[in-house]
Amino acid sequence: MADSLAKLTTDIQTQASNFLPANDVLRQNLLRSARSLVAALESPSERVARMYHHTLIYQTARILIDTRVYRTLAASEKPQTASQLAEATKTDPKLMERLLKFVATESHVSETGPDVYGPNDVTRMLASPEGEGVLINCYLLFQIGDRLPEYFKARNYTNPAGKDQSAWYDIHGQHYFDWMSQPGNEHEVTAMQGHMRFKTMGRKWFESAELMQEIFAGGEGLEGEDVLLVDVGGSDGFDICNFRAAHPELPGRLVLQDLPATISSLDTDALAAKGVEAMPYDMFLPQPIKGAKAYYLKMVLHDWPREQCQQALANLRDAMTVGYSRVLLNEVVIPSEGAGWFETSVDVLMMVVHASQERKEREWRELVEGVEGLRVVKVWRVEGANEGVVEVERVEREIPKLIELTLEDLRYGQDHDIFSAVDLVKAYLARIGEVDGVVHSDVELDPTAIQQAEQLDRERRQGKHRGPLHGVPLLLKNQFATVGNNNTSGFTGLMGARTALDASVVAKLKDRWCVFLGKTNLSHWSCNRDPEAGDGWCGHGGQTYGVYIPEQSSKGSSSGSGSATALGLAFAALGTEAGSAAKASAASNRGNVVGIKPIVGLVSRDLVRLSRRLGTPGILSRTGKDGAAMLSGMAGRCSNDEDTSLIPYAKIPDYAAACKIGGLRVARIGIPRNGRTGYGELQPAVCVELGKAISVLKEMGAIVVDPADYPAWHEAVTDPTPAKVRSSDFKLWVEYYLSQLVENPDNIIAFTKANPQEEYPSRDIRTLAAEARLAWLGREGGIKGAVEKHNLDALVLPTRVSPLMPTLAGYLMVQSLWGIFLMIHRRFETAVMILTDVGPGMPFGLGFIGVAWSEEKLLSYAYDFEVKTRVRDKQEPMVVPITELPAYQGEGKMPADL
Repeated sequence: MADSLAKLTTDIQTQASNFLPANDVLRQNLLRSARSLVAALESPSERVARMYHHTLIYQTARILIDTRVYRTLAASEKPQTASQLAEATKTDPKLMERLLKFVATESHVSETGPDVYGPNDVTRMLASPEGEGVLINCYLLFQIGDRLPEYFKARNYTNPAGKDQSAWYDIHGQHYFDWMSQPGNEHEVTAMQGHMRFKTMGRKWFESAELMQEIFAGGEGLEGEDVLLVDVGGSDGFDICNFRAAHPELPGRLVLQDLPATISSLDTDALAAKGVEAMPYDMFLPQPIKGAKAYYLKMVLHDWPREQCQQALANLRDAMTVGYSRVLLNEVVIPSEGAGWFETSVDVLMMVVHASQERKEREWRELVEGVEGLRVVKVWRVEGANEGVVEVERVEREIPKLIELTLEDLRYGQDHDIFSAVDLVKAYLARIGEVDGVVHSDVELDPTAIQQAEQLDRERRQGKHRGPLHGVPLLLKNQFATVGNNNTSGFTGLMGARTALDASVVAKLKDRWCVFLGKTNLSHWSCNRDPEAGDGWCGHGGQTYGVYIPEQSSKGSSSGSGSATALGLAFAALGTEAGSAAKASAASNRGNVVGIKPIVGLVSRDLVRLSRRLGTPGILSRTGKDGAAMLSGMAGRCSNDEDTSLIPYAKIPDYAAACKIGGLRVARIGIPRNGRTGYGELQPAVCVELGKAISVLKEMGAIVVDPADYPAWHEAVTDPTPAKVRSSDFKLWVEYYLSQLVENPDNIIAFTKANPQEEYPSRDIRTLAAEARLAWLGREGGIKGAVEKHNLDALVLPTRVSPLMPTLAGYLMVQSLWGIFLMIHRRFETAVMILTDVGPGMPFGLGFIGVAWSEEKLLSYAYDFEVKTRVRDKQEPMVVPITELPAYQGEGKMPADL
């Protein structure tokens, strides 16, 4: 210890000999060394004892502010006794004597004699509006601290991430800024504004000549009406007024923006006299000032979790001019090591109040560059300032590959005339043509697809825009009836048959201005012809293959939709859970895409060939968020499907909005171990991967209950009721569907036997030839029983076995991406051909299962897991089309546009 003390003392002496009062860097270095010396001298017990000292000193200082003691002493010309101060502030002399003696230990006042105190610089700071603002505002915030141990214990000690997950929200039931805006809290608002000014009292970023020259270049190119600086969330304008005072030579307008309640409380005439315009603005809405030189945010984003930060940044991005505008984030940048008390204490405070954080440089870059079209230019460190400046520019948004295209990409590209719906359709049709002879995912293209796209482009140019699905190209499983197309369910006997109306869900999507490219292949009659006929085979379209290994079984009735989505042959595809339980959802499992099976009744089944009690339309998409947006566009009541009358929502939720980072935190996730049987020789490998998935869920903050078994799993897998229901429903549906056709085909069984394309008898027709029990098996005996017994939010199983219970119950399931088989290889033989069931390089998924009407919750869990694991990026299909958007970019322009 003696050696370390000697070294510290020597360091301090050296630094003190070189000390220059005007050099704040030297001052802070000397201060750190002095604190290190104190820490070395202080015993552990003394350090622990000072913890309660610090808590009490803060509370005592608040009392002296409330009684105006600091103000009284700061205004006095000479020291005062405790009794004199007590008389001046109408407080008890003995109380005043005790409080002043305590705060003098922290140099709040200077003790000049027995019970005699004079003011010093700290006294004057605490007497200022800024000093009082800090103490009053933080007193409000620190009251939450007493509840923190119970708060974190109740949440399994997980880091809060959503804006409604903070300790403040837990106590007050609303966000901090919403609470502040309530009548009666004006005093707290004033204190908060003082606190904001206090944070700007160090050296300012705009006092750095290098930074100012690099970003503003002396105002070169700016004219009087151009906007120089927009201070977003700038409170009372303290910072932007100081900016103008420091740089009166710069041309251009200065604009202060904050919430309407804040702006309405300001003296806008006084601001105007200082050259500042005041404008009410909510940063979560589109930015009204376009093309400003700089958009400045002072300690704003640290108040918000990632999702809200990126929403605000995206609004700024859309207002910026490429190659000119900058966003300046004046924020704490926490060092990777050796962080000080200021940065770390504010970080904890942000966590407690806002479920947000201060960030390291790496985290700032990840946050900013997670917004498409933004890039961090530089992180500036300003000597003498507590905060850095993260300089951000807008960059040209690259056109993504079609296999990676998201809904956000699609909307941005069309909204900014980068490409049109026609460009997209032509590119997708070319890609289908490239691989159709290999994969056989599509059976028929819609000859009107380009005309549909032309009409949608025309409507967009006229300002008619019906929402996020405008101009989205889709493929449909050949079970969805559409006017003018074959609607065969794989049966060649229905070639040429036509319906008078589109399926209701198709009509709904057309009303939202989607483009339909064509129909995808499927298992014959959705696996209702013969279980041995082969997955992915039908008389109409032949054999569909998976896209990751040679001769891969697509293993599902929605085989064509799964393979097409995996290869980027459309933005997304509609499939169905046809009632065949473990098979129908496998297309997403094997195609490395996300599959969403809604609860029965959320999406209309009118004119969709499905089991009325087990089946439902669903979505296959490359991301969960895109699939969620599709679900919002498909869901809704339909007079031709009585089950949709059970929808409990007056308005269908925005399911994409539910897809948030952090959704799994504190979610209770159950693992029904008895539901994972049926893998045979795959069991060891799948168990290992399930164990890895459970570890990831725990790492993400989920509370995993393992096991959380299904009460009646054995009965569910052995009971003949589901097969009977499928057979009965199939016959009923065929009778209904044939009655809706404009032209009726030949006798189905006779046609099947006679037509060579049907490959009879190699592929048999056995299944052509109890409702309460079914519901009980899937609900009380399955999902609902497990969830209620263990107080769960959701269940999780590998996708190979996860579909059975949701199918029987009619409940929701979201299939997320999870892993890649490495060493295992298994093939199986049908009556006609041999397919690869499992092989190295083939993906598999994880099913998130929930009870009735839990779509938003389940989608958030699956999306959070998807973003964390990013499995899709780890494996490419063995065959990938080479056509991309640039090959057709601009072909959708009409003569009037050229």
